[in-house]
Amino acid sequence: STANKNASSGDMNIKVTGNMDSEKLDIVANLNIKQEFINAVSFVAPVLTEENSIDFETLEPEASEAEDKISINVNDYEYFIWFDNAPFIENGRIMVPAREFIEGLEGEVAWNPPATLVMSIVDQKIAMNAGDKNCTVNEQSREMDTAPMVKDGVTYVPVRFLAEQLGYTVSYDQDCMEISLTSKSTSN
Repeated sequence: STANKNASSGDMNIKVTGNMDSEKLDIVANLNIKQEFINAVSFVAPVLTEENSIDFETLEPEASEAEDKISINVNDYEYFIWFDNAPFIENGRIMVPAREFIEGLEGEVAWNPPATLVMSIVDQKIAMNAGDKNCTVNEQSREMDTAPMVKDGVTYVPVRFLAEQLGYTVSYDQDCMEISLTSKSTSN
């Protein structure tokens, strides 16, 4: 088909052919196309001021949330534990939310009033109180170098102490903010 591309209006005939179940199908359509052009187009750019502008040379990148999060890889990346409540460092010790950590290791956490947190994984049972460095591991007394604490309604525990009591070796890559736990039974 042909049409005058410079004209503001015109007729165009289109013929479509094809096969439909071995029968020939012809379609003829008439299209009326009308084009109108407006030659008066304008654009107004706003005046740039300090109030409506950003100086990109003075911007400092903000730390992303991912950079702030400590993750735990278990048994050489068999799986990861991620936290909804962010771990933090207290007196040089990484504190993790007890429930999220223990449940991430497929354990159970119970609260025994008035203030005892009991964590169980396989044959290990650990009981501790927030603010107290003394705890029991399988009914034997132990002393932690950092006491568990409550922050925003969440109980945090020292990850190294707890992981070692559960039979893991612990390492920490500060650059990646990643704690690696390796089960002593799988590292032999």
